[in-house]
Amino acid sequence: MRVTTRMLFDTHRLEISKSAERLLEYQKRVASGKRINKPSDDPMGLKMVLGYRTDKSRIAQYQRNVDQANSWLVLADNALAGIESALERAVEVAMVQASDTSSASNRMSAAMEVENIFDQIMQLANTRLGNRSIFAGTRTDITPFTKDAAYNITYQGDNKTIDLYISQNISVTVNLTGKEVFIDSNIFGILKDLRDSLLSNDRDGIAQQLPLLDNALASVGGNQSKIGAKNNRIDTMKVQLQNVDLRITELMSNLEDADMFQAITELTNQQIIYEATLRTISLVSDLNLAKFL
Repeated sequence: MRVTTRMLFDTHRLEISKSAERLLEYQKRVASGKRINKPSDDPMGLKMVLGYRTDKSRIAQYQRNVDQANSWLVLADNALAGIESALERAVEVAMVQASDTSSASNRMSAAMEVENIFDQIMQLANTRLGNRSIFAGTRTDITPFTKDAAYNITYQGDNKTIDLYISQNISVTVNLTGKEVFIDSNIFGILKDLRDSLLSNDRDGIAQQLPLLDNALASVGGNQSKIGAKNNRIDTMKVQLQNVDLRITELMSNLEDADMFQAITELTNQQIIYEATLRTISLVSDLNLAKFL
């Protein structure tokens, strides 16, 4: 078969094209740092990488839930610590004013302090994380506790829990409802009765509130223990999620990332081959290849 000039040029152009494609492929590999840049590079490997990316996305959501749960529980714990401190002061006031040596005027002044304690605890009961009330059940958009002029409390939240998944089959309840913290323990009712007894100079009524205040303190302590147990669980899960995420990242890297030393070596070699191809074709054809192309 006679080889025409046109056939020779077509053959040379095909060789240049293939060499340029390989050069571009190596350039992409070095630039991206990835061994897999398109499905044809490694179809099975790409499928596994996509699966790992889905796993990482799911883990990232669990980690956000863990952080949200931690913020919620830490704020609730701080609020309970403030309530505990306020109730301890109420106990001190009640003990002093239950004494026979206290006067009506002293008890009147103490009643004002108890009112301040009441208001302080109500403010803590209405604690918000951002714009969400933490003791309102699922009705987080409202202010759960209000009072009237006679210090009667109204709870407007509900008794539902807020649960967040921190792993595929593990959820944690992040909230304590206003009912379980304040209504069941009757904190506000006890403080109101203490206030009223102080205002009426009723020593026996004041003394009757002391064991009730102790019960309320015990209830607060019990709720703090619940939060502590949940925080321990969340801290453990946080570490586990970090470890799993690191392992998946490692597996992805093994599949997806290029060996940069090898990639640069291959790029350098292909650059030499490409340039040699151009020089060889130029010599064989004795043509200005750039003009021909």
